[in-house]
Amino acid sequence: PFSTWLETYYGSSNVVSHSNIIFSNGLLDPWAAGGVYKDDPFQSSKANNGILSVPMFQNITDNDVIALLIEFGGHHTDLMYSNKLDPECVIKARDIEKQYIRKWISEWSKNLEAQAIYQ
Repeated sequence: PFSTWLETYYGSSNVVSHSNIIFSNGLLDPWAAGGVYKDDPFQSSKANNGILSVPMFQNITDNDVIALLIEFGGHHTDLMYSNKLDPECVIKARDIEKQYIRKWISEWSKNLEAQAIYQ
């Protein structure tokens, strides 16, 4: 198998030329160590006696590529239906995701309207 296919095809965590991406990382997810982060939450917690000391929101690039660290999130917890038992961090993550998606749609719509004017 081509073990470096993902890294070769997608560029690994080198996302400086990408835009409008939210990497949501549920830290209870067994796959969380393979997530995309600006600052490694696992290294900082080791240095801090197991206490997570990185912010929930990490701005990876200036092109709206962000990482969300959801402390009590599992695999895709933020993408599931909301529930009254959801931890506050999951609720906040969903709010941030909605805010960014609305922003990107608005920017796209304005860009589309501007293009239509010039055609």
